[in-house]
Amino acid sequence: MKYKIILDKNVTELLCSRSIPDKDKAKISKKIDGLAENPRPRGLEKLKEIDGIPVYRVRFGDYRVIYSVTDDKLLVLILKVRNRREVYR
Repeated sequence: MKYKIILDKNVTELLCSRSIPDKDKAKISKKIDGLAENPRPRGLEKLKEIDGIPVYRVRFGDYRVIYSVTDDKLLVLILKVRNRREVYR
């Protein structure tokens, strides 16, 4: 089953900005799209729960993607995409 990907407004703005090099944007977008097929890929780390919904982190090069998965609605919500130095601030 394929999950629906929803990007937080801040993630959409970041991926459209010039703060991330174009080659990295393409890789990040491809990896995010891959979460629709497999929302819990290898290297996944569970961070915490918000209102009973688990939040995960997955690494893509120097970038980290923070997201939640709602299995009963087949939904992946991308909360943050940041460089590894900035993601946990």
